[in-house]
Amino acid sequence: MQLYSDAEIFKIQTPVLGRFSLGPGNPFVADKPALTRSMALKIKTPEGVWETAMNNTPVIPMSNAQDAYDLFKTDAIDPKTGKADPKAFPNFVKTHPWLYDAVKIASASKPTSDLTDTTYYGVSAFITHDKAGKEQAVRWKMVPHQAVGTPIEEANDQDYLFKNLINKVQAGEVAQKPLAWDMVMIIANTAPEIQGGTAPKDMINDSSKVWNEKDLEVKAGTVTVEKLYSENEDGLCKPMSFDPTVLPKGIELSDDPIPRLRSQLYMKSFYRRAGENQKPSEVTTDMIEKGGNS
Repeated sequence: MQLYSDAEIFKIQTPVLGRFSLGPGNPFVADKPALTRSMALKIKTPEGVWETAMNNTPVIPMSNAQDAYDLFKTDAIDPKTGKADPKAFPNFVKTHPWLYDAVKIASASKPTSDLTDTTYYGVSAFITHDKAGKEQAVRWKMVPHQAVGTPIEEANDQDYLFKNLINKVQAGEVAQKPLAWDMVMIIANTAPEIQGGTAPKDMINDSSKVWNEKDLEVKAGTVTVEKLYSENEDGLCKPMSFDPTVLPKGIELSDDPIPRLRSQLYMKSFYRRAGENQKPSEVTTDMIEKGGNS
């Protein structure tokens, strides 16, 4: 790994605080296989904190702030019907043809059985430096050690995805084989001598564009899950944000506008949620301690 990045974070073992979540933002939506799955990480090192949030699709249907605004408007509630306009998203795709491929890729992503066998992607590019000090653009993905299973729909249990997570973490503790994901660094094809000149150049400033399958991939480290906490607890799971512009020494922002946009949106959302009278999370401390199926 040190051939491809001089960042100290890839040379040490360090604690990680992570969060599993599902989209959309409504916390009372029942778990479904097709919901967006997310893994967010907060990694503390002597040289700074690294925060990252990843989803289970390799691209997102937005390339700049205007795209994002137009996309978010498709979820706006019509006061007359109490629902979003079903024609809004199809109209968005028609009026944003440059995002068609991203919508198609995101829609075609097949869900796995649950949160534990999902690959999570960082859709935006960041800058690292190789051993010689040469700048390179990279994306990240988290690849599970767990075998990939077929999705199931537990219609009678709206929290089944998180209960499965609890059960598998506890099973891993008993078997002394914790759940784990490899953090993989994908190096953009902007350096032909690394890639062999066999693939087209990757777009490093556009999170809506998928990168080449032939890109060089390097294992940067492994994240293991040792313990779970509920949002209802004080301390570790107090309200928090995962800001993609918070980076340690050795990792820098690229000219992709999406991380900066997400940073602003996340902070605005964080402060709004902090002022709400929130109901307790359905994933409780008691559920975690007794097992997901209890």
